[in-house]
Amino acid sequence: MPAVDVVLQKEMIDEQIMDGQIAVIIDVLLATTTIAATLEHGAASVIPVRDSSHAAERKIGLPAETFVLAGELEGKIIEGFLAPWPVSLKQHVSGKTLILSTSNGTVAINKCHKAKKIYTSSFLNGEHVASYIKKIDKGENLVVVCSGSDGSFSLEDFLGAGYFLNSLVGNSEEKYTMTDAARTALYFYKKHEDSYQDLLEQSIVGRELAVFGLIDEVRYAAERGSIRVVPEVTDDRIVDALRNK
Repeated sequence: MPAVDVVLQKEMIDEQIMDGQIAVIIDVLLATTTIAATLEHGAASVIPVRDSSHAAERKIGLPAETFVLAGELEGKIIEGFLAPWPVSLKQHVSGKTLILSTSNGTVAINKCHKAKKIYTSSFLNGEHVASYIKKIDKGENLVVVCSGSDGSFSLEDFLGAGYFLNSLVGNSEEKYTMTDAARTALYFYKKHEDSYQDLLEQSIVGRELAVFGLIDEVRYAAERGSIRVVPEVTDDRIVDALRNK
């Protein structure tokens, strides 16, 4: 039976153990929500980078009209970059490559580079990512990675992990060897399935975004199952696996 685990924050990622695994990265507020939203609104691809210096390297040689830079560091928009919030950014990306730098989500993606396959999930698209993985399943072990928030556990990512696992496992837990962390995320989501939107808004990051006038971004991130995209890392960039079929 395939093993399923949950990593609680990006600092806990063991890059060597990721080798050969399927990794599903979650940063609900807001990197993986932004990735899903921008792909759905026509971005050609998303290049996730660790920081602004790597973003500068990745844009070298790209015609200016073909890419968009967006990013934040510790919640502050990087100078010369667009805000990486999904609602405000999605109107700028059609037909372009998005080079995205965030404090947590894009760092987590890069730390999982040894994984056999890497997907990103959010409330917008988690059930579609789970469905896709089940269709191509070859019995590989799977690790759900919660990005966390600047070295801390984040409620919204743990809840998002539970949502993804509920879509993947459903009522067939006996088909998987689940760690305690994975099982706890699943049960936590099931318990709060009807109030998950409130939990997103009550989370530390949710409340911080609200203070900055971004409550609409938080509420958008809670639109469960609204976007049918499957973001997959291919050749160091993220594309919609469904679009490429």
